[in-house]
Amino acid sequence: DHPMMTGAAHGPDSRGERTASNAPFFLAHLPEIAERAFDEFAELTGRRYQSLGSYEIEDADYVIVAQGSTVRAAEALAAQMRRQGTCRLGVVNVRMLRPFQGERMAAMLLGKKGVLVMERTALVLREDASLTRAIRTTLAKKGDHGRTPPLYSAFLNLGDPEVRSGALLAGVMNMKSNGGRKIQLSVAFTSPGIPTPQQEIQQDSVLDAYPNISKLSLPESDGPELLPEETFAIRIHRQDSRLLSRTGGHLAAKAANLLGWDLNARLGSNDGVYHIGLAPQPLNVSSEGSDANLVFLLTESPLTGIKRGGIVIIQSSCDDPNEFWSGFSEEFKRTVLDRRLRVFYADIEGVSIKSGRLRAHVLLGCMLAALKDDYLPLDKRRLQDVLRDSDVKSGRASLQAAPQPSLLSEDETKSTASILPTPLRTRPIDEVPAADIHRFFAQTGHRYAAETTPRNLADPFLASGLLPGATGILRDQSITSVKHP
Repeated sequence: DHPMMTGAAHGPDSRGERTASNAPFFLAHLPEIAERAFDEFAELTGRRYQSLGSYEIEDADYVIVAQGSTVRAAEALAAQMRRQGTCRLGVVNVRMLRPFQGERMAAMLLGKKGVLVMERTALVLREDASLTRAIRTTLAKKGDHGRTPPLYSAFLNLGDPEVRSGALLAGVMNMKSNGGRKIQLSVAFTSPGIPTPQQEIQQDSVLDAYPNISKLSLPESDGPELLPEETFAIRIHRQDSRLLSRTGGHLAAKAANLLGWDLNARLGSNDGVYHIGLAPQPLNVSSEGSDANLVFLLTESPLTGIKRGGIVIIQSSCDDPNEFWSGFSEEFKRTVLDRRLRVFYADIEGVSIKSGRLRAHVLLGCMLAALKDDYLPLDKRRLQDVLRDSDVKSGRASLQAAPQPSLLSEDETKSTASILPTPLRTRPIDEVPAADIHRFFAQTGHRYAAETTPRNLADPFLASGLLPGATGILRDQSITSVKHP
């Protein structure tokens, strides 16, 4: 009945007036509008939110100020440290950054011994990042310098959703020891363990040019386990992240229903990995930073982050159990033996595609076949209903136990020790380091080929964002191609 348009462009004769009028007539009312929206949401759902939330803040000596997914991990760390008596730690949850609630923030922080501000945006040519700048300005306006706490800016998970307790703990310990005021967490500029001579030369050159570079980041501490003790963690590796998200979500829901447990499921920070956590009590943090009880390998992946005695289910169309291990590296097989892993295999993709089965149900069938009867407290009635499902039956029937792997002799191992891709050996070394595929492999590809955790150093090459040509020879990605032009 009243057609109107918003977002119209203003000419030079009205732009100033429009900007000036916006402040008193609209922006000034945003805090009360937001609070009214929070009240309405609470009436509809029973869940009450505030622009600033708090956890154990009243008697805290030190405070973490955080946003988003970092908050739950920070609260779990605070609870753990209080139980251990190591630190009275509190958490402020910034749910709404703008308009900034300065008065309430100041009331929470004044008089504390230190405040660790977890920033989610990079510090680019500025003195302070967004959240730290807002807090510093607020405290300065109060003028109570005797009670103003020192601020420590920590840059965590810039583009990486995983929150590791060891990184948070390192930030807290740096604050307690009056350490660096601007620090990077979960990254490293240098490393004591250099796997290749090329990387050692590269790191030495970086240290010569930037002798204080290692002080910009903190090594992760051995953080406490933030997951409940009864947590059962599942990890799925598959190259197609779109299908992986759907499959993982279905499997998580089915498994949680079987157990009657809470779940925390999501795609991991590394492409092609899905993490599922199941526990009898609420799960406030992801299982990504913890070792898994059961791992599905639907694509070639390093065998890391699995609990001793855990279960590994591998996608394989192998018909002869005696030939199953022929395609695996010595490092992979040695990990299986050292950690006493129980390995099974099934043609999960073949069963799912040929018979039109739901892949998540096939995975659930494989999981139930691999687990011992008393491994998890499964609901018997629900289990019987699930076992009648034809997709689950297909998964159970297709699973086979792998025989124990045998390792090559020392001489045989030496003869196959090279992990350099064959096509790479024939390529010349480029005189421009950024364009040299050999340098790139020593820095990144080596970690994948050696089946170690693919965590790279923050160095000048990574900062440049340049990728040498012919990187496709390092790993076969043809399985991800569905259609060819």
